[in-house]
Amino acid sequence: MQSDQASTSGLGNQGFSTWQWVTPSPGALNPVWKQIKGTVTEFDGTVLTLFDGVSTWSFKLASSETVDSLIYETGNTLLVQAAAKNGLFEIMHSELLEAAAKDSKKAFPWGILGTASLAGGWGFYELHKRLQNKKAQLAI
Repeated sequence: MQSDQASTSGLGNQGFSTWQWVTPSPGALNPVWKQIKGTVTEFDGTVLTLFDGVSTWSFKLASSETVDSLIYETGNTLLVQAAAKNGLFEIMHSELLEAAAKDSKKAFPWGILGTASLAGGWGFYELHKRLQNKKAQLAI
């Protein structure tokens, strides 16, 4: 069986063909396979939406596809292999190519706070020493 696939290489989207052996099915239509590399724009638990830089693709999860919500997080780049079934593309295999950068919460600046506390404490100590010296000089 010959399948049409899409490439999102640096040369832009290009169609190319690959071969995949399947069980013979005389008189039945050959399955149409797609391979899409794209960025996850949405995943609702049953339908995955990818953007390949030009087009938006929607894929239904196959019953054999294990759902890993970490792979399908928005912003991740995936390679998805799907078969056309009843007018929809059903995911047969998906692979995480690149995880999206996470917005990490800014950590509390404990180092700066500690340094400022030490510097402030040292400053107060020096000021206290000077005042004690002045008192001692005035008492004489």
